Amino acid sequence: MSDKVPPGKPPSRFVLFTPFVAIVLGMVVLSLIWAVVRTRALTEIEARAGTLRAQGYQVSWTKLEPSGFPFRLRLRFEGVKVVSPAGFSLSSDRIEALTLAYAPDHWVISTDAPLRLGRPQGGDVVVKADRALASLSDCDKPVWRMALDLENAVFTPVAGAAPFSLDRAGRLTIETRQSPANADDAEALVRWENARVSRTGSLALLGPDHLYSGGLALRLTSFIEFQGTGWSSAGRRWVREGGEFEVDPVDPPASEIGLGTPGSTFLFDKSGYGTGELSLDLRAKGEKVFHTLVVKLDKDGAFFGGKKLGPSPRFF
Repeated sequence: MSDKVPPGKPPSRFVLFTPFVAIVLGMVVLSLIWAVVRTRALTEIEARAGTLRAQGYQVSWTKLEPSGFPFRLRLRFEGVKVVSPAGFSLSSDRIEALTLAYAPDHWVISTDAPLRLGRPQGGDVVVKADRALASLSDCDKPVWRMALDLENAVFTPVAGAAPFSLDRAGRLTIETRQSPANADDAEALVRWENARVSRTGSLALLGPDHLYSGGLALRLTSFIEFQGTGWSSAGRRWVREGGEFEVDPVDPPASEIGLGTPGSTFLFDKSGYGTGELSLDLRAKGEKVFHTLVVKLDKDGAFFGGKKLGPSPRFF
């Protein structure tokens, strides 16, 4: 005996296609979200580059290619170069920036190509690392939150360039943030592990046959006032508002030779020249300080360990 067919209207065949319709609609929504994020990111990058150019920077790239649909946004830059008004530059043949399409407020930046550091005097330095990563966030705030991490980095001046202070570093990190104590201030933390100085650079006084570890905690007070129609104009405004460059006390880490400092403050005049002194304390494997070298800036020049490195640098 066969089962009876239940009474009522049979279900519509459309129900069978519901999952497929949902998938298509989902893909359409994801496509719209990704397109909006992509357009917004490209517009924001052009706007930021324009702002930097107005401040005296040179910002350029030869190619920008977006990808990563549907959940990520990956921007691949080729031929990137940024030159500061002071003449320092950073360039690379290839850089990638990655963020989540549904939360594009934090970028992870990486490169498998060497970085090229340009100096206003002395020529370029090629930086090769086993790993080169960076992150960027808080771009809507006066102080961007940035972090740079280089692992097993080697610094090589190009042919004809002057020596560079560092020869290599097991690890080098640089972090910036808005000061948690005062929103008007900008802070940076520079740390290095197992670094070796070059035999002919400005840090050769330390001794190139040892490995050094240490860090510097830096602060620009009233950084929110560093703004204007150009770099020099912004610097003069910052000086008028009482801006200072502070170095906080840092204890050297336990390593072959640790480098620390009791801290100091550097002041700047309206022409962009700095004055001040900073003591760098050397300590072997966590023991007492066995040697102190002084960094000094004044109108007569820049000095390290009592040796004149050159004329006083102009920062803005």
